[in-house]
Amino acid sequence: MRAILSPLGWIYGSVSTLRRRLYDANKFETVRLSKPVISVGNLTVGGTGKTPLVDFLLTSFEEKGIESCVLTRGYGRKSQKSLVVEKCHVVDDVGDEPLWLFHRHPKTKILVSQIRALAAREIDNVEVFILDDGFQHYQLKRDFEIVLLDATRPLWHYEILPRGYGRENFSALGRADLIILTKSNIVPENIINNLKDRISKVTDSQVILSHLLFDRAEDFGGKNINIEGKKIYCLSGIGNPQSFENVIIDGRGIVAGHRVFPDHAHYTKARIKSAIEEFKNSRADFLLMTEKDAVKWRSNNFMTSDNFGYVVARLKFSPQLPSIYDLALNNFN
Repeated sequence: MRAILSPLGWIYGSVSTLRRRLYDANKFETVRLSKPVISVGNLTVGGTGKTPLVDFLLTSFEEKGIESCVLTRGYGRKSQKSLVVEKCHVVDDVGDEPLWLFHRHPKTKILVSQIRALAAREIDNVEVFILDDGFQHYQLKRDFEIVLLDATRPLWHYEILPRGYGRENFSALGRADLIILTKSNIVPENIINNLKDRISKVTDSQVILSHLLFDRAEDFGGKNINIEGKKIYCLSGIGNPQSFENVIIDGRGIVAGHRVFPDHAHYTKARIKSAIEEFKNSRADFLLMTEKDAVKWRSNNFMTSDNFGYVVARLKFSPQLPSIYDLALNNFN
């Protein structure tokens, strides 16, 4: 089937390359902001772990007293307005990931807009911008380019759409300043080495491994849940649901079932009712979801049971992640 789709992939890849070259040749307007821009993006469609990395960067900036602003589209929201996320907003206003980031970082400006490059001009009193899903967003000039690759994906995954899942050809990694292989703790070393070898043929940029690990589980009242040895019914609406199961296993929980919804899923009452029934039938001890899903359940007042909760994961890097802000600032100057 992928061979049949190759001509379509050639067309898609050609259009993608032409678009980038037109921007490089200044045929389209580009915007330069007054502060450094760090782009967090990927080469493929689907979840690679961009939002957890943005969360990690925000935490590191806060610890250093660096004022930052996230620029994001707010995928899946119903509103078309450009908004800075506030406490009054719900998922339909700003999208699930921006709302989750706001709950994690209430003092950080999270700008949601279809025209991020232009809307960002109205943001002041920040020292750095983080452009979420920015690798193909050529309208905004960036000073440091981070590209994430999901180590659990097979190599054919990087073939151009529709033959694979690539937004661009693999050679586009040559634009990256830093490449992070996500979920690298759950694949054999030879898989990592094969991917590194392929990367080395198109760029000499630094490659860092990241691990997605269990941190803690909480109920919706903020009380810690001990999942060790407990049967867990998982619920997720993310790009790579298997990664959520792996986090549960890392926390020594036993996966008793997993209700998978599409990425950025809207949770209707019917969906919730069905999921809860499956949880009860599974005889699991807890129904646990990702933080991103928990934001949507919370905003719709679905959480009433002590057996419901969410899991907080953390990132670990090997080697240690360099000071991204300093690198971006150096490029900006």
